Amino acid sequence: MSDPIQQYNSRLIDDLDSTHENGRQEEEDQTHLSEILDDLENDGNNDPFLQLYREKRMQEISDHFKLVEKNVREKNYGRLQELDGESQLLSLSSKCPKLVVHFMVEKFSKCQYMNDKLEILARKYLTTKFVKISVENCPFLVEKLKIKVLPFLMGYKEGQERFRSIGFAKLGNDPNGFPTTKLENLLERAGLVSLQPKHEDGTESRRTRESDGPQYARYSDSDAGSELDI
Repeated sequence: MSDPIQQYNSRLIDDLDSTHENGRQEEEDQTHLSEILDDLENDGNNDPFLQLYREKRMQEISDHFKLVEKNVREKNYGRLQELDGESQLLSLSSKCPKLVVHFMVEKFSKCQYMNDKLEILARKYLTTKFVKISVENCPFLVEKLKIKVLPFLMGYKEGQERFRSIGFAKLGNDPNGFPTTKLENLLERAGLVSLQPKHEDGTESRRTRESDGPQYARYSDSDAGSELDI
């Protein structure tokens, strides 16, 4: 069932990037949604148990489509949003069910690289909010979090810290870069993105359940980050 979800997510982002008028975008999205649900409903299998399961999954998928459409059209999901200050970040951390924050300096090459990776993930995971903020605009948080090395990532789920990553050391052996999947897997283990579907009873997979505690990529002398002069 993940294929139609990813298909719809991609189309939704592409629509926002296009030059179509908003009314036409929404009309086309609704048509596409109906086509996907019709395909799921008419798969040719009339087994009563499978029909009941299919109806349940169709409702779950329909609810997901509605959620991501609202997130993208009304809440700036689907892109790496830049924040202006600490108050905006603190507000989002309490309102967004899943939030990934990049504390950065725009001129640092490693921060630019991290922004590119987060932009990719933001377009893929439309139920997670991805934001960046300059350390110059959040001095209180820089002091509170003891930010000394960039890039510095934080992840929050339901307002609670679940993830912290400093530099590139835990993202691969290359001090100058890393595969997007490395970061993606760390975020998945922290429960901030979903790579695996839920089971039939609605519970999460064993791998996801085991990630209830924070996931840290701790800084050591081997971390190759950009020193922050503060």
